[in-house]
Amino acid sequence: MRVPIHPPNESKDSDPGTSVRPDWGPQYRRMLALLTLSLAVVTPPFAAAIYWRYVNFIPSYAPALPVSAEPPGHQLAARAADRLQQVQPPLPSRWQLAGVKVLSPPIAASAQPLAEIRRAFALNWRVPAPFPETSSSAQGFSSAAELFAAESRLRRLQGDPAGALRYSVDAMELGCRVGQAQGRSSAQAFQSEGMEQAERCADVAPMSGLATQLARVHRLRLEWPRAVESLEIDRQVKLARFTKSLQEGASQTLWEQLDEAERSGSGQSAFPGSTLFGHDWETWKSVLTPRTHSLAVLDHRFRELQLRASSPVRDGYGPPPLADRRAARFDPGQMGGYRWEWARHNLALLETALAVRLFRLEHGHYPAQLREIEPERLPEIPLDIWDQPVVYRLRNGRPVIYSLARDGVNDGGKAANPYTFIEHGTGDAVWGKLCASDWPPKR
Repeated sequence: MRVPIHPPNESKDSDPGTSVRPDWGPQYRRMLALLTLSLAVVTPPFAAAIYWRYVNFIPSYAPALPVSAEPPGHQLAARAADRLQQVQPPLPSRWQLAGVKVLSPPIAASAQPLAEIRRAFALNWRVPAPFPETSSSAQGFSSAAELFAAESRLRRLQGDPAGALRYSVDAMELGCRVGQAQGRSSAQAFQSEGMEQAERCADVAPMSGLATQLARVHRLRLEWPRAVESLEIDRQVKLARFTKSLQEGASQTLWEQLDEAERSGSGQSAFPGSTLFGHDWETWKSVLTPRTHSLAVLDHRFRELQLRASSPVRDGYGPPPLADRRAARFDPGQMGGYRWEWARHNLALLETALAVRLFRLEHGHYPAQLREIEPERLPEIPLDIWDQPVVYRLRNGRPVIYSLARDGVNDGGKAANPYTFIEHGTGDAVWGKLCASDWPPKR
C-alpha cells in the first residue's frame, strides 16, 4: 500500500477548497479604500505640480551677457549722429533722383557732423561683446550713410568724380565700422548705399586720389565683419534676452501664460477647431514645452548658422522656420546666408574695377589679365564669397569684371538680376550691374 506524498508546505488536514488569504476585517477594508481614494485624488495634482516646476525651470543655459565699454570710434560718431538728427532740412525721400538744388542745402547743413564721423573712422570701433547703445544713434547712422551717398551723387552731378568716389567709399566704411560695433543688421544697407553710387563714378575716376581709395577698398574688404563673428555676438545677446524673457514669465500662472502665448503666438494649430479651455493645441504645446528645450532649440539654430556661414558655399534659402514658437521670436533668420556676405562680394568687384582703372591711367591701356597689375596696386586677385577669383576679360576693348556666382559656371559676363540670381543660381554678378535700381541692363 502506497503512502500519499504531500507537498512540504501543505498540511495533510488542509481543505483545498478553503482560501488562504488573510481575513481583512471591515475596519481594515475601509482604511484601504480610503487610502486608495486619497492616492487617486492627490497623485494627479502632485504630478502636475512637479511637471509645472520642471516646465518652468530656467537653467543658467545662456552665457552671461557681458557689457563692453563703448569704443572711442563709435562714441565719437554716435554723438555726431545725434547732432545730425537735428539738421534741417532733411533729405527728400527720393534723393537718388534729385538734382543739385535739392541736394545742396541738407548736405551743406550736415557738413560738420559728417566730418566728425569721418574722423572717427581712424579710431577703434571693434568690440568683443555688445555695449549700451543710445536710442537715436542707429537712426543717426542711417541718416549719415544716406548723406554720404547723397553727397557722392551731388559731386558727380557737379563734375567731380574723384569726390564722388571718396564719399561713396565713406558710406561703405561707415557700414564696416558700425558692423564692427553693434549695428550688424545696418552694415549691409550702408554698404549698398555707397556701392550704388560707386558703380556710377569708379570707371571715370581721375588719377587724383584713386590710389588712396583703392587702398581703402582693399582694407574694407579684409576688415568687413564676417557672418560667423556677428552670429556669435548675436547668439550671446539673444540667448541672454531669451533667458530673461523666460524668467519673467515663469512666475505667471498657467492661465496667464496661456493668454500671453495666445497674444504673441503665430501659426495655425495642427488641429484646427480643437480647443481646450478656450485655447488651441499649439498654444498649449507652447506653454507646456520645457524652457530648457526652447533654449536648446535656439542655441542649435545659431550653431547651425555658424557652421553654414563658415563654409564658402552657403545655402541661400536659409534654414526652415523654427517649430518652437517661443524660440522663433528670437530666430536669427538668414544671417548665415548669402546676403550677409554680399558686401564683401561687391567690394571684391569694386577693388578690381579701381585697380584696372588705375592701371589704365598709369599705362595708357587696359591690362590683358589681372596679374599684370602691380602687387602694390592689387596684392592678390580678390575672391568672391564662394572663394572663386574675380573674372576679368576685355570685350571690344572694354573691361568686363564679374563673379561666376553660386553655380561656378562662366556665363561670359551675362548679367543676372541681382535680386534673384542668388536663389536661382544663373548668370554672373557683373560689375556695373550690381544694384537693382539699374535693372534691367541698358542695351
